Amino acid sequence: MKTLEKILLSLGLMSGCDSRLEDTAYEDVNLVVIPQNPKDNDNIVAYVDNTDKIFDFYWVRDSITYKIETGQKSVLNAAFTEPGDEWQVYVFTPSSAGYDSYELGNTSFYIN
Repeated sequence: MKTLEKILLSLGLMSGCDSRLEDTAYEDVNLVVIPQNPKDNDNIVAYVDNTDKIFDFYWVRDSITYKIETGQKSVLNAAFTEPGDEWQVYVFTPSSAGYDSYELGNTSFYIN
């Protein structure tokens, strides 16, 4: 975000503007899930490759969000999974008082 945009936002002069202002700090993220072919006894880890930034992670099965976690990575415990489950993990910019969170990427996988 540019300095002028930060100043205008802090003064409340950009209240009608899109909250997804340009943020080059989050360009070209690569969401990684390991293991790649998880079994029902595997803990599953999601993280964004090549960064130490903080993100919001959402784990979803059958259109129900089971876990929301903020950090550099997120772990879905094997106790939540069963063979045949299809899971999605979404990564968002972290929400804050000044900005809305927005999706950076997602991926889906099946439990073997």
